[in-house]
Amino acid sequence: MKTFGKRSLVLALFVSLAMGVFAQAPTDRNYIKQTIENWGTCRNVAITRTLGDIAIANTNDYVANYVPNKMLDKLKELNEGEHYIDDITLTEGGKWVILYDTNDAAWSAGIPEGLRQAILQFHENEYYVRSISFNDDGDWAIVAKEDVKCSTAALRKWAKDYMDSYGELWTITVGEDGNIFAVYSGGYAKKGEDIPEDLIEALGNTDKDYYRVKWAGGSWFFATEEGEYEYSM
Repeated sequence: MKTFGKRSLVLALFVSLAMGVFAQAPTDRNYIKQTIENWGTCRNVAITRTLGDIAIANTNDYVANYVPNKMLDKLKELNEGEHYIDDITLTEGGKWVILYDTNDAAWSAGIPEGLRQAILQFHENEYYVRSISFNDDGDWAIVAKEDVKCSTAALRKWAKDYMDSYGELWTITVGEDGNIFAVYSGGYAKKGEDIPEDLIEALGNTDKDYYRVKWAGGSWFFATEEGEYEYSM
């Protein structure tokens, strides 16, 4: 089943907050939520059912909980090197990818080979990459301003078909169990039955010009490109 949503376009200015970088936390998701509240802005998250979580501040700082050490090391390296951390994915199985500096990426062993090749091709072509997402079942999508590639031709066609109605494709999130959420400049499309109903309700009620949508289980997050956010975690 596919559903579609309209959204308003709202322009706003946001203040970047200078915060310190946090390392691996020994507690539950409350640590993530409290840090986000302290920041006041949050551009992006990776959340899992098993509480492996990351949040990225508007300032490029991050907070992470129960994250693979190699991913944590890469986040620290990128932050200290003043790279722009753009998109992040962490699967239930502990596989991960980090998009940074518009078309560079780092990833763990075990990401789908087709996705790895697409990342390398988009980097070589100097495309402006907006999102990279995949799951443990081998489903994946990578969205650039110039193109979109997916794990199947059918998924790519599904994502591109609604550009006529909803405009430019901004991001795709690939959830577990094959659930897909695509955000366009003028709306969204979802595919799958396990995307939280209260997330869809919140998107329908918000005046935020959301750019990314993430969820895992009953937890969810969405944010504008500038970092104004709403969540239930």
